[in-house]
Amino acid sequence: MNRYPAIILLLSTLFLNSCITTPATTVTAINASNDRRTGGEYIDNRTLQIRLLAWTVEDEKLDDSNLSFLSFQKKLLIVGQVDSPETQSYVKEYIQRKYPQVVQIIDEMTIGKTASILEKAKDIAITSQVEILLFDQEVVKPTHVNVITEQSTVYLLGNVTTRESDAAVKQVKKAKGVKQIIKHFKILQEIPQNEIDAQKAKEEKEKADQIRAEKLKEIEQKKEELKRQLRELGQPEGTPF
Repeated sequence: MNRYPAIILLLSTLFLNSCITTPATTVTAINASNDRRTGGEYIDNRTLQIRLLAWTVEDEKLDDSNLSFLSFQKKLLIVGQVDSPETQSYVKEYIQRKYPQVVQIIDEMTIGKTASILEKAKDIAITSQVEILLFDQEVVKPTHVNVITEQSTVYLLGNVTTRESDAAVKQVKKAKGVKQIIKHFKILQEIPQNEIDAQKAKEEKEKADQIRAEKLKEIEQKKEELKRQLRELGQPEGTPF
């Protein structure tokens, strides 16, 4: 039984998805409040991915398979290799029976030899690059784009506008080693109103903070000017402010 690559994949996937370090920020568990899923959906999706990865390690029928999963709301993307069409069908039938909450299975499985550990390492490196590159732009929030890489093909999943989709793809193209980009986005006609309201509130707070800082600076300048005038008059500077 060839379990080692699957175990490596399981551990590396859990690590990368739970702790991502970028030049701009450190995320120790992706903040669900910035996600376009509800908190419950986010937790359900993460739990499903973990359970399915564990299943691929435990199920002897998948000894000659190498699978990865990306769950978003009621969609499930499956990538990787299986040894036969029968195994491919078995995977989908098992998931449909065991997890009826999955409404849509996006089947990107291929039939053939499983990816080597080196190939998986390259895929992990590409995913890491993409995660970092998505922070280096201001059009789409990184938490709105879910990424997985298989044999140098980058798969993207999430709910985004056309403009956000284009921005995400532009960043992915900058990653080294990417051979193909496949989008499984749900295209939104516009940014959700709650995000617009949140952004407006953020800008208003930043403006208020700036005004307050300028006022405090002005007060300090007036204090210093009054102290200077008192010195010129030969008066003590002990006046409390």
